[in-house]
Amino acid sequence: MTIKAKIVFGLIAMVAFVFGVVAFAPARLLDAPARAALAPYGDLTNTVGTVWSGSGVLVLGTNISNASLGGRNNNPNALKVPITWQFTPASLGRLRLGFNLIAKSDAIVGVAHAGVGFRSIEISEADINVDASFISALNSLIAFAGPRGALRLKTNTGDHITLAYRGPLSVSGRLGVSADNLLLRTLSSWPVGSYDLDINFRDNLAEYNFVKSSGLLTLDGGGMVQWLPRKEFAYNGSAKASLEAPLLFAAILPLGRPTLDGRVQIDYKGGW
Repeated sequence: MTIKAKIVFGLIAMVAFVFGVVAFAPARLLDAPARAALAPYGDLTNTVGTVWSGSGVLVLGTNISNASLGGRNNNPNALKVPITWQFTPASLGRLRLGFNLIAKSDAIVGVAHAGVGFRSIEISEADINVDASFISALNSLIAFAGPRGALRLKTNTGDHITLAYRGPLSVSGRLGVSADNLLLRTLSSWPVGSYDLDINFRDNLAEYNFVKSSGLLTLDGGGMVQWLPRKEFAYNGSAKASLEAPLLFAAILPLGRPTLDGRVQIDYKGGW
């Protein structure tokens, strides 16, 4: 057997081995890497099936992972999302384990493709609908705002989001977000508007811009959300409350400077 033939045979054997492992390995083998990737805000439990095709429960919420303590969190307020996955062999060409994911729960419904590598996860082909109240579980300040409404998270064709999970969380990529009939308890008891945002992730921060805005409270401009080395939020733009909602104008007025056209110019930066 020639050296070239041996190399080809070796590659075929290696691919066959990988396929065999993925096809028959129990799904529980995904628990540890999923816990490492999702910590401290998520976990994967109740896994059944195989790595090739299986299901589990994605648990999401504030500090829900106790991996550092050697145990699992029993936070009753954590959100539990049943998911199923199907392995996609083509992803091996990019040295990643690829999975088509489907999530179905009262709070989160959608699909996405996840490519799992040694140090990062690539999310693409995502189209996910989220109950806005879910994000209250991620941060106490967000919970205080009391968000309600429907969010849609979507990646454009060819775009992907990369999350590095070995070491401090680092994210890159682009995501589109639509918020329909958004209600913020601290501003109003009824929906304040609908918004389309373009979000660009860069290392330890997310830069956002308002693309469309309609409703009782319209917004333009943009800002950023940073999570490392410190948690900061910034917004630079203008907000305009409808004449039908004078209480909204009173609520946003302390945040900035009123202009002659009835808007409030805001340049805000603070912690979260």
